Amino acid sequence: MPVRRGKLLCNLLQHAHRRAAAVPRDDAHALVALGNMYYCLKFDEKNKRTDSFFNKACEYYARALRLHPRNVYAANGVGIVAAEKGHVDDARAIFARVREAAHDTNTPDFTVNLAHLAMLTGSYAQAAALYDEALQHTPDPARALHTLLFLANARFRQHSYALAVAALQRALRLAPDAHFLWSNLALALERQAIDELNADKSAKHAFQQQHRGEPAADVAPDAELTQEQVDRLEHTAAHYRSRAKAMGPAVAMLEEALRVFDWLAGVRAEPVRFGMLSYAHSQSSALKHKTHTERVLAEARKELESVCGHERECAAAWQAAYERFEQQRADQQQREAEARAQAEREKLERLREFEAMDREALQAAKQRQEEEEQQQQQQNQKKASKRSRKSKKDAGDAEAISASTAAHDEPLVTV
Repeated sequence: MPVRRGKLLCNLLQHAHRRAAAVPRDDAHALVALGNMYYCLKFDEKNKRTDSFFNKACEYYARALRLHPRNVYAANGVGIVAAEKGHVDDARAIFARVREAAHDTNTPDFTVNLAHLAMLTGSYAQAAALYDEALQHTPDPARALHTLLFLANARFRQHSYALAVAALQRALRLAPDAHFLWSNLALALERQAIDELNADKSAKHAFQQQHRGEPAADVAPDAELTQEQVDRLEHTAAHYRSRAKAMGPAVAMLEEALRVFDWLAGVRAEPVRFGMLSYAHSQSSALKHKTHTERVLAEARKELESVCGHERECAAAWQAAYERFEQQRADQQQREAEARAQAEREKLERLREFEAMDREALQAAKQRQEEEEQQQQQQNQKKASKRSRKSKKDAGDAEAISASTAAHDEPLVTV
């Protein structure tokens, strides 16, 4: 795993041979520097001796580590060699120990190498976190640019296209004239827009599946509305509103990507070199992406126009249905209020009737009571009169008896 990749300056090989002859056998730092030079020569596309350069680099790293076993730079070189030979686990262990041993040096190369290994194993989220950490200790703009490109690549492979766009925008602030950065930015914007459009298609499919088999939400003008119908119209309008809101930024990103691809398709730029690395954009690739973006953008605009039209129709239908439903509910409430008032009036009328009947019954009862009292008085008077007559008769009889008794008691008179 290289700290830096790309073409090397043409005279680097000559300097490497001269310095190799002059390096003392006990100078570990010089041996590491030679190992780095030979390792960089491995990526010189014009040179066919790449395998011999790699072997030379391995030799110098090993010599430096034997001289100074705690030299983190030599250990880093050995980790690079292990990674290049496919011993990923060994390389990860070496880089982790080197990073831990050199935590006070704030050297980002060791962290970047760990991130490269994470990329090799498909751990893109871990790689992105490590690249972010390395950026915090990378003040040099050229090296920061490389790390930002690595970070954008990790986010891109992670399908976090918005974060990839953010990383490329940071890189463009360091090199605003770099065409290859604009090309990568346009590609990330295109992928982010396509990703959001695919999410919109999934939302559309889910909505259709959810409402499959349901009756149409349209309601006849003279039909009675239900709460369920109004809610369905509102849900449909909200669905199209949400889709339009999501598709708008996606279309804007496609338009931005198309502008960049159109510009790059007409620009023939020389490769841009940052430190040891060289980058260039391809006009043919830009033209290819331009054609693809035009097709996707045309489809997205057509779909967005359809969605906006449905959103307006559903919003108007929901508004009309809502007003009708509210009017119906107000009318129903008014009818219910009138019915309650009528029931209250009828109840009051019945109460009045009952009160009148109670008064009549009470009056009748009172009259009967008076009649009964009069009859009782008359009976009492009759009884009293009868008792009086009987008393008088009894008194008369008693007087007669007394008189008769007196007559019998007198002595007889003889004549």
